[in-house]
Parts: sequence; C-alpha cells; structure tokens
Amino acid sequence: MTNVGKARNDAKPTYRLSAAGREAAEDERLSLLETIFDPTSRQRRSMVQQGWRCLEIGAGRGSMAVWLAQQVGEKGHVVATDNDVTYLERLNLPNLEVRRHNILEDPIETLSLGSFNMVSLRLVLFWLVGRQEEAIRRMVQCLRPGGCLVDEDGDWGTVVPVNPFHPMYECYQQVGKRAIGGPLGDTAPSLDGKSRR
Repeated sequence: MTNVGKARNDAKPTYRLSAAGREAAEDERLSLLETIFDPTSRQRRSMVQQGWRCLEIGAGRGSMAVWLAQQVGEKGHVVATDNDVTYLERLNLPNLEVRRHNILEDPIETLSLGSFNMVSLRLVLFWLVGRQEEAIRRMVQCLRPGGCLVDEDGDWGTVVPVNPFHPMYECYQQVGKRAIGGPLGDTAPSLDGKSRR
C-alpha cells in the first residue's frame, strides 16, 4: 500500500538533494550508496522481528524500506519517509507505506508517536547541520518504550586537510570549524608523517 503524504501541499521539495531535473544522476548516486551500504545496514538492523512496526527516515530509493518490509512480514508495517518520494512512489508492497515528510519541518504527530519498534536512518543527519539533536529528539518520540533508534552517519568532524601548504587548506579549516563548531583536529599527520601540533 503506497500512501504519499500531502504535508507539503504537493509542492516540489526544495532541499539540496532533490532529484528534480537530475533524476538519472540521483538514481545512480542512490544506487551506488545502496551497493556500498546495504549489506552492513542489514546487519545493523538484524534485530528486526516479524510483526514489528518500523520507520525509515530519508528512505531514498527504498532499498532498506523494502528489506525491512520483508523482515517484518505481513503482520508488520514499515513507514518510509523522505522529502522527495520520487523513487519511493514506485514501491508497491502491502506492508510498506510511503510518506513525504521532513523530520524537522512537518508535524511529528503524523508519524504515530510512540508506535514504532524501530526508527532507522542512514546518511541523513549529516545534511541537518546544527539541527541533528532536534531531529533525534523528534525521532525518539516515534519509538514505543524499549524501541531502537538506528542511525548510520559519517563522522565528518574527523576529516582534515593533511597538507597545510595546500592552497585550499585555510578554506577547509574554516568549513570544518563551521561544521563541527570548533577547530579541526590539530594532530592529523602532515605529508611528511609528522603531527601538525
């Protein structure tokens, strides 16, 4: 059952990863991410049981949502959300519901508070700079007591330019400071293998 939410009055999404006008490139990008991450993502969600209710935030093309729907079986239910449901709309499983929903902007109550055994997301929090805690608080509200929140994200705070003589070094430092709210690691090795401290 596919149910595309109308939370945005059918307006096209405006977030930076919207597929509008670049569907083929976005499809290829999401396919690559699925190939790289799905095997480990399945392992991290291996606790999912028949009959569970699962919420997948930022479901992309839906590979994990489909896998979850298979795991919870016909008595379970999966809700897959994204700002852009272009790819999710083509999914047609009886226990999978698709909704256009922005975890930060749309009413959280529409996701059935306190009703999910698991809320999961992958590579979503990185795009919510400065609002990650707010998003997590909202997701936790969707969990039933004893439920699991599974998040897979990169730690971009540890990425540092290793060559202080590179022309873009200062630019990278400034971007990193804004992203993590402080200086980047001063102990990363330089090209000569010595610490920059």
